[in-house]
Amino acid sequence: MFFAAHGLSSNRFFSKQFAHYNVVSSPVRKNLFAFVYIMLKGFVQAKRLIKKKKVDLVIGFGSFHSFPVLLAALWLKIPLVLFESNTIMGRVNRLFAKRAKLILSQLHIENYHYDNLYLIRPEITDKLPKASSQEKGQAAINVLIFGGSQGAKKISQLLYRALQQMDHSNLHLIHITGPFDEASSYSSYYKEKNISAEVITYVDNMDTYYKRADIAICRSGALSILELIRYHIPAILIPFARSMENHQWYNAHFFQTTVQGGYLHQEVESDELFIQKFLNLLNNEKREQKKQNLAYHDISQQTKPTALQLIDQLLKEL
Repeated sequence: MFFAAHGLSSNRFFSKQFAHYNVVSSPVRKNLFAFVYIMLKGFVQAKRLIKKKKVDLVIGFGSFHSFPVLLAALWLKIPLVLFESNTIMGRVNRLFAKRAKLILSQLHIENYHYDNLYLIRPEITDKLPKASSQEKGQAAINVLIFGGSQGAKKISQLLYRALQQMDHSNLHLIHITGPFDEASSYSSYYKEKNISAEVITYVDNMDTYYKRADIAICRSGALSILELIRYHIPAILIPFARSMENHQWYNAHFFQTTVQGGYLHQEVESDELFIQKFLNLLNNEKREQKKQNLAYHDISQQTKPTALQLIDQLLKEL
């Protein structure tokens, strides 16, 4: 097994742990000639690599990074498996969807009804036990705030404005600001207003903080959605407004309407509406109902087959 896509050589995750090959690719450019040249170059690279390695199966994870490899596999009649992380299928996966043997998703995909789509069990480490009240600190409700790979600046500013209008005496904030925010200014503000809080710029061990959280305020990337479900954490999800094809909005809408685990809040909506959603989650009865909804969805996910099981079955049939 090996990985091949654009940009892997500069990714520290791949550089040390997995065999990988860099295949050039590009997002759509205004300079059409340059775009076509790069894509053709990547296609030739991928075709040579697939032949050299005598590949039996290609698994694609979407985005322009994987396009040349998927195209080469289709050209050489190598079976395809696609993995879609979001609730709306991305452009590259849509292009190859009908030719794929399997499409694997951990979330329900909107407006896709073909027989090759399979919902799979999320590959998330087993839950840690919930923290004791002593581990959680003195405050009654732990609020986890984070922004994911896009940073938490807009979320932090929204929370800052909301706290000025709310009673925060029963809250303990765990605020992961991200590298684009000024952690020191928030630390000073919380200290000045006597708000119980921990301010952290970046963490590797998110499971530790999920274990402590009662509710969360965050973006709505696919991994965040899956982790909130797995740890049964009600949340206010604030989609990144410039996400590709607005996929974060669809993820948050799925969390709010299908899972019923919390609320979708768009950046353009009023602070008053955000505060109302926040207060709803601080209400013990409403919060517990959301937790029960999340637990029910989590249990249903655990009955699904794993990606490995489905791929193993496919390989036996080839």
